Amino acid sequence: MAVVAGTINWLPAQLIPKVRKRRLSQDELGAWRALVRAYSAVTRALDREAEATGGLPLSSYWVLLVLAEAPARGIRLCTLADEAFLSRSGLTRALDRLEEQGLVERRASENDRRGQYATLTPRGRRALVRSTPAHLRGLATHFADELTDREAAVIRTALDRIGDKAQRPGESAPV
Repeated sequence: MAVVAGTINWLPAQLIPKVRKRRLSQDELGAWRALVRAYSAVTRALDREAEATGGLPLSSYWVLLVLAEAPARGIRLCTLADEAFLSRSGLTRALDRLEEQGLVERRASENDRRGQYATLTPRGRRALVRSTPAHLRGLATHFADELTDREAAVIRTALDRIGDKAQRPGESAPV
């Protein structure tokens, strides 16, 4: 597959489906590809650095961060999965690891026997606090340092709009 400067030169234009009564432009396709590539590269870099320093992998960090911001009673697992950007099965695996390490606790809902809540343990809060400086340094190095304040604002505005539109009805919006 030949990709040059964000274009897809192997795909004939007539095969690109029409949307909004026109075809997606090479810039639009290139922007999507650049977004996915950058996200993948940055998250891999953050995970490599966390592994090298004994920090939390990004998926674990996000779960603990969401739990730290949740009410003291905890958060329902379905909401936690949405806000931590994990599938239900991915969240189950992450919680199994975190619970084994003593960083989170799961408990049945008092009002709905089918529902479960997760809470951050004191040990989990300490792990989150210890990991946050390295995580923020990694975000600065691999993401923020490459942007001006104006570019960061434009990217955030555009991605918030895209995320809001693509969100399923009834799905909680990740913070």
